[in-house]
Amino acid sequence: IVGNLIYYRYMNPAIVAPDGFDVVEFGAGSALLPGQRRTLGSIARILQHSAALKHFQGDSAHLHALNEYITHTHNRFRKFLRAVCDVPEPEERFNIDEYSETLILNRPVIYISISELINTHR
Repeated sequence: IVGNLIYYRYMNPAIVAPDGFDVVEFGAGSALLPGQRRTLGSIARILQHSAALKHFQGDSAHLHALNEYITHTHNRFRKFLRAVCDVPEPEERFNIDEYSETLILNRPVIYISISELINTHR
């Protein structure tokens, strides 16, 4: 579940549309070619299957040869995802405890526009 979430929400968009996330730079009037986008989509599909440990079956019979690769790559994804999930507790990271807020002399002020407030609630 974590692998699918991390890969699909954060890594996949940058692979499928690198021009939209400033991963690659193009000059004026140039962009990815349709064949390049299709290739990136295929790579993203294999990586998504690897992250979720989902083997190719049924109508993807021509991709069955990649199932061993998906198993091997999933083990590498698991190692990466364990590192992603291994984070310090907020109290430790920000050096705070349950009494920290009561000791603050100057309360923080947040400036937010109406449109940002509406977008937050959406």
